[in-house]
Amino acid sequence: MLPEGEISIRLSYRNCIKSFQRLLDVLKPSASVVSSTLNDQVGRLRAWAENAGAHRPPESRASLEHRLREAPKVRRVVVGLLVDLIDVLRIGNISNLSLIFRVRIGSNLAQPLL
Repeated sequence: MLPEGEISIRLSYRNCIKSFQRLLDVLKPSASVVSSTLNDQVGRLRAWAENAGAHRPPESRASLEHRLREAPKVRRVVVGLLVDLIDVLRIGNISNLSLIFRVRIGSNLAQPLL
């Protein structure tokens, strides 16, 4: 069982995947190389989650949550790293939205940097 008020590894992982997907949705029209690289990273994250059990419900004995039940500091590090990745992806999302918005409404000479 999770301590009250703490986010689960599974929820952090799911939010991370959603953040990757939002960024990929923003980048689709403009950057195939960047999108390809991000898709590779999503694949790696999913492979890690499946191997470690991060995608499983906390009450499952096969979950990373269950495996780390006796190591709360390590559990907090895992959640912290996933949250940090979500923050980085959100910053990338905001930066790219801003760039795309400026290019689309700016002068006709503006070229996307992606």
